[in-house]
Amino acid sequence: YEPRIDRAALGALARCGFPIGDRTLDDRTRVLPPATRLTLDAAGREVGRDRYWRWAHRPDERRPADATLAELWDLLRDLVTDPVPAGAAVVLPVSWGLDSRALAASLAGAPGAPRVRAFTSGYAPDSAEIRAAAVVAERAGFPALRLTIPPYLFDRAALLADALDGACDVTQCRQAGVRDELAELAVDDRFLLGGHYGDLWLDHTGAGDGDLAAEA
Repeated sequence: YEPRIDRAALGALARCGFPIGDRTLDDRTRVLPPATRLTLDAAGREVGRDRYWRWAHRPDERRPADATLAELWDLLRDLVTDPVPAGAAVVLPVSWGLDSRALAASLAGAPGAPRVRAFTSGYAPDSAEIRAAAVVAERAGFPALRLTIPPYLFDRAALLADALDGACDVTQCRQAGVRDELAELAVDDRFLLGGHYGDLWLDHTGAGDGDLAAEA
């Protein structure tokens, strides 16, 4: 099999940092959408696909907003804490984003009191993100390790290319700069929790005022 460059996907990668839609850098390889079942015949040809789950948004506009937020909070805490055994050690990347704030708030009040070690990273020791993330960790009651990201693109190019498989611009993978430190934190029986795109899903709800739990 000889891959062929998908020029549209390559242009999107250069422009946006990632290919758009189901495209990849190979014009004969496509990404299977979420919650999709793909059926192939014995020769590997596609014979059908169907969705086994769809997002359903049916808000109950009669219910008070406080009750809706309380239910969301309960669901979020259960989703975050149920897989974590009581007293387990947890490594938590922290930023000022809504996703990591929600994880921090969920773990802060979790039954069994998991032992959380937070870390935050930025391109300079006094970066705004490190300072803001340190506030999140402090309010949640977690010790925070502050990591400064060194230049990483060239000396770790092979590692990044292998990990990303052409699906993302390597300049967006700054975590590679603290890979060794993260490997030392997340060892043995420790759990590594991370959140992504929470701001894209929830920022429009207006949740953001109040204490740390309410902000989640």
